[in-house]
Amino acid sequence: MASATSISNPLPEIGLSDVTDVLVGISIFTVLFFGVGAAIMFALIEQLNTHEKSLALMARIATRAAGNANGSGTIVTNRDGIKPQRQFQVVIAKELLSVIHQYVTNFLRVHGQDQEAGGMLVGEYLWDEATGTATFKIQGFIDAGPAAEFSEGSILYDVRHQSRALRELQLEHPQVGNLGCIHRHPGSLDVCSGGDAVTDREAVRQSDTKALVFAIITLNNPRQGPSSLFHEDFKIDFYLMAEETGFNYVPIKPVLADLPVLEISPALNALLNQRGADLAYDLAVLRQLPDMGKSMLHLVKEAAGFSVWMHIGFKNAPETLHIKIQPDGSTQLMVKDGHGGKNILSGSWEKPETGRHTWLSHLVLVARERLAESRHTTGYGPHFSGLLQDKQRLVAEVRAMQERYGNRAILRRRGDDLYWEYTVRESGRSFPIEIHYPDTYPNNPPEIISVESLPPTHHSLPGNKLCWVDVYSGQCPWNPSRDTAVICVNAAQRWFACLLVYLTKGSWPEGAEC
Repeated sequence: MASATSISNPLPEIGLSDVTDVLVGISIFTVLFFGVGAAIMFALIEQLNTHEKSLALMARIATRAAGNANGSGTIVTNRDGIKPQRQFQVVIAKELLSVIHQYVTNFLRVHGQDQEAGGMLVGEYLWDEATGTATFKIQGFIDAGPAAEFSEGSILYDVRHQSRALRELQLEHPQVGNLGCIHRHPGSLDVCSGGDAVTDREAVRQSDTKALVFAIITLNNPRQGPSSLFHEDFKIDFYLMAEETGFNYVPIKPVLADLPVLEISPALNALLNQRGADLAYDLAVLRQLPDMGKSMLHLVKEAAGFSVWMHIGFKNAPETLHIKIQPDGSTQLMVKDGHGGKNILSGSWEKPETGRHTWLSHLVLVARERLAESRHTTGYGPHFSGLLQDKQRLVAEVRAMQERYGNRAILRRRGDDLYWEYTVRESGRSFPIEIHYPDTYPNNPPEIISVESLPPTHHSLPGNKLCWVDVYSGQCPWNPSRDTAVICVNAAQRWFACLLVYLTKGSWPEGAEC
C-alpha cells in the first residue's frame, strides 16, 4: 500500500484465494489435533465474509460510479442527493504507462518480486468553471526515491527526493503539481487498502484541490474492473478520492491521450548538476522579476564540454539578454540590441570561482541597471520595493512560498507594490486573493485582499481586506523574524471557511476572531 505522502503497515495484503487456502488448512489441522476446529473455523469464515462484504461494497461504489459516468474517464459526483459540484476526469499520457512499467519492473528485479513499488503522479489540475469539470492531466512520474523504505506490505516514499524532483520539473513546467500516487500490490489485491485510506485521506484533506488520484498495480491479473487499464503484464486500477466523495475511494477510468511525458530537458539537467539545488530558487526569483519576457535554455557542445545558454527577452525593451554558463562555472553576459548589435558586460562572474556562485537573477538585474544607465533615463531602470532590495529576505519569501504552494502562488509587481496572487479553494468555491507586502515589511505583516467584493461583516476591513491579525494586541501571531507570507495563505483559508459559516448561519464561528 502507499499514499501521496507516506505509508506504514507491517502486514502484507492477502487475496481472496489466499484466505480460502489458509482457511481450509487451518480448519483441518485444528479439528484433527485440538478439537476446537469448529470455533476457529467459524471465526475465519466470519473474516472471509467481511472481506467479501468489503469487495461487494467496492463493487457497488464502482457500479454507482459507472452509472454516473459522463463519457469515458469522467465521473459525476452526487452524494446524499447533494447537487454535484465538480465532474472529475482523468487523462493520462499513453507513453507514461511504459515509463512506470519500466521503473516498477526494474525495481522488483533488484529488490524482490514481492516488494511494493511506486511513486508520485505528476501533471496539471485543470478547472473549467463553465462546465464544472475538473481534469487531472497526468503526464509525469517521480519514483519512490533512493531513501524509500519498502516491504511486502508497505512503502514509505523518500519525500525529500520527490519534493526536489517536483521543484526541478516545475522550473520548466511551472503549472504541474502532485496529483496523487501509484503503487504495486502483491497478489491480486487491486483495491486500495485500509492503510492506504488513512494516509491518502489526510493527503486529500491537505491538498488545495481537495481531490487526488490513486492507482493500484497488480501483476498478471486478468480481472477486468470498472477502472482498469492493462499494459503488458500490469493491470492498473484507478481511484478518485475527493471532498465530494466523502473522502472515500471511487473507481474512475482514465482516458489515454497522445501527450508528451514530462521530463527535465538536457540543458536544465546540466545546469542543475553544475549549480545544485539553489538553482530552483534562483530561477523562481528570475521568473518573478518585473517585465520579464520569454526565456529559453539550450545546450551547446564545445571543446571543453557542454555549455548552457540562457536567452531572455523583456516585455518593454527591444534588447535581449544572453547568458553563457561554461562547464568550469565561468559566465559570460551579452546584450543584443534591436539592430543586432552586441555588448559584452564584464564582471566578476567571468571567473570560474565566482561565476558558479553568481545567481542568474542577479545577472539579469545587473544587465538591466546598465541598460538604464546607457539610456540616461530612469524610465526603464528598476524601481524596487524595500523587499526587492533585500535579496536575502526576498529569496527566503520565494523559497518558502514555492516549497509550500509551488507555482500556484504567483509573485507580481504593480509600481512599487510587491504582492502574491493566489486562489483559495474552500468547499467547492474559489476565492482569488492578493497578499501585499507593506513598505514596513517585515515589521508589519502582509495585507490579505480579496479580489472579489466581500459581503459586509465585522471581520473585513475597507478595500476588501481580510481582518486576519490584530497588530495592536499582545496576542498578535505575526513574528517578523520567523514568519513569511506563507502563513497568510493558511489564514485566508480559515477566514473564508468562517465566511461560509457566517453566510449560512448568520454568525461568525466562536473563537475565530481576528
